Amino acid sequence: MGQPPSRYAPFGMSLRQRRLRTAGVFLLLLVTGMALFGAGNPYFRSVASPDVTALAREAIVARRSGAIASPQAESARRVVQTKLITIYGYWVGCFLLTTAVVAIALLDVREIRCELLLARKAIWHHIEEEARAKKEPAS
Repeated sequence: MGQPPSRYAPFGMSLRQRRLRTAGVFLLLLVTGMALFGAGNPYFRSVASPDVTALAREAIVARRSGAIASPQAESARRVVQTKLITIYGYWVGCFLLTTAVVAIALLDVREIRCELLLARKAIWHHIEEEARAKKEPAS
């Protein structure tokens, strides 16, 4: 036959709520993993070794003064620039996923509020019907 209806059936999760919560949990786990990986990985802690950083600074100073930097210094500058872009991109992506988690949570709250509003309307409608039934004489 099937399972008997639960006494909580009117307040069960809708399919949309289940989807929102699944997506929220997935994104939350992803963001947590990314944050732990980013915090624990040495790649994200320093930009480059001191020698590479010194060469990159040399290339930056040469560019600003209008001189031509050595090929090694220019290469070091590109390495540092690429690493910085990668690090910032990673953390911006983590922030955007965190924002998506918050947006999904707000959508879930909105869904719950709509469900509660419908339940409240149904209760008031039921109370109104009972009051009418009491006022009308039984014929």
